[in-house]
Amino acid sequence: MIANPQQRELLRIAVLRVLDTNPSGKMFGRASIALLCNQYGFAPSLAEISAELHYLESAGLIKVRDKTISPEVQTWQITKAGMDFVAQQTAES
Repeated sequence: MIANPQQRELLRIAVLRVLDTNPSGKMFGRASIALLCNQYGFAPSLAEISAELHYLESAGLIKVRDKTISPEVQTWQITKAGMDFVAQQTAES
């Protein structure tokens, strides 16, 4: 459970890093993103991931991939703005 705004911000950055470091180009759905956030120290629920994906999409940092077979199965990719944000966060660390 994400308890405070600082943890929420770190989870959002973790989601962006998961999408940014996807060299395979394969599409990631909610469950995959949640699982891959474990490498950054998070074990978010699907509801938490859904909320953060919605936030990041509304901020223009990620977008829903258009090439899904079933519209109810959404997958995401990072945008140029999202990649720039990750690069900035990495440079500041």
